[in-house]
Amino acid sequence: MSKELLTELRCTKEAYKMWKQGQVTQEKYRHAVQSCRDGVKKAKTNLELNLSKNEKDNKQDSTST
Repeated sequence: MSKELLTELRCTKEAYKMWKQGQVTQEKYRHAVQSCRDGVKKAKTNLELNLSKNEKDNKQDSTST
């Protein structure tokens, strides 16, 4: 994961703590969580795409056993 995404995760945890203490509204907390989810989804998609590209390029020769 990128440094920015890890920072978003940390901010989400802090927002949750503040929300439970009553310092942040639920809407602000939900917004923080949603933006973090979007970032995680994009990172996961990119990781899977890179893995699939590398797998196609790194085929083993089945006749050399």
